Amino acid sequence: MIFALLVIIDLFLIMSFAFVPYVTRKTELFGVTFQAEKTNEPQLVRLRASYRNQMLLGGVALVVSSVALGLLLGWESVLSVVLWIVVMSLYLLAAFVLYLPKHRRMKQLKHENGWDAEQAPAVIVADTSLVTKDVVSPAWMLLFPLIIALTIAGIVFIWPQVPEQVPLHFDVTGNVDSWATKGIDAVLPLLVVQAFLAITVALCYVMVRVSKRQIDAANPNSTRRQGIRFRRATSAFLIVIGVACQLMIAIMQIVMLLGSTDVWAILVPGFVLLAVVGVATYILMFRVGQGGSRLREPAGQGARAANVDDDRYWKLGLIYVNPNDPALFVETRFGVGYTANLGRPLSWMILAGLVVVVVALVVFAFTVTG
Repeated sequence: MIFALLVIIDLFLIMSFAFVPYVTRKTELFGVTFQAEKTNEPQLVRLRASYRNQMLLGGVALVVSSVALGLLLGWESVLSVVLWIVVMSLYLLAAFVLYLPKHRRMKQLKHENGWDAEQAPAVIVADTSLVTKDVVSPAWMLLFPLIIALTIAGIVFIWPQVPEQVPLHFDVTGNVDSWATKGIDAVLPLLVVQAFLAITVALCYVMVRVSKRQIDAANPNSTRRQGIRFRRATSAFLIVIGVACQLMIAIMQIVMLLGSTDVWAILVPGFVLLAVVGVATYILMFRVGQGGSRLREPAGQGARAANVDDDRYWKLGLIYVNPNDPALFVETRFGVGYTANLGRPLSWMILAGLVVVVVALVVFAFTVTG
């Protein structure tokens, strides 16, 4: 059943990557900006379809390879899982390799068709209103320390029934490969993971809250409303995923402390978590879209205007480097979410801090599991 979970992850990745061009803003495609009214140009329609079809074809190869590994090497084989990771990594690499020529072609089309020399005047539209209502209330994040507190309360309640040796870690095939003596070493690792998740979600929430608010100069009112709904949806997405992960870890903690070595006790919550993540991701990507671009809003009646072309600040259409922009985080141009402005030293410091926290957590996990 572990391999069934891996195949589901395959399908999730395929759907997420294949349809990325359809969920980005109507003013952006493969990392290149243009005017919204050009979005249904035949060349662009074919470009999106080409990437989608290539990624779906590669996805078929990914799923077939995953199933073949399970059949040839055994569904619960460590080697098959390791090779699955390799195959999945190759698929992700293929997504980038296929993206690059589409990015170059998009730049070429923009130049050949004169989309980089529109007659409409370039206009910068800024939203200076308060951001309080742009995201869900930060009070929802109190759920994280509450779940941690309830987990600790549950541990205290079952402590008399905890055996002297408890499973601490499962390998990729579902077998226990590390045990801990009843004590702090048996409870601390997952509690630390819960705390780390709470901090990570909080940081991501702040990132969404302070990110640059992108508005289409040709339709400012509509895109402003879409942006607000997008940020609220994104912040809600973070809370939902965070709570689901916290609850799963809490269940794992209690189950393992009771001495259970039944991997199903871990897999069932894992499937539930994956379902929650899948539904939430579907809503954010396909119902909301990047910047709220898939949300219905009445069209604006403003004068025709063009957005300032800042393609030069986007390296390969993916990496934003603009020292003149005070924003630390901006909407990514390929996909749904945000990316850092690497032209600002503070953004480097924030990213470095996150890397340090992740590395520290991994080192801690390996230390306590022996």
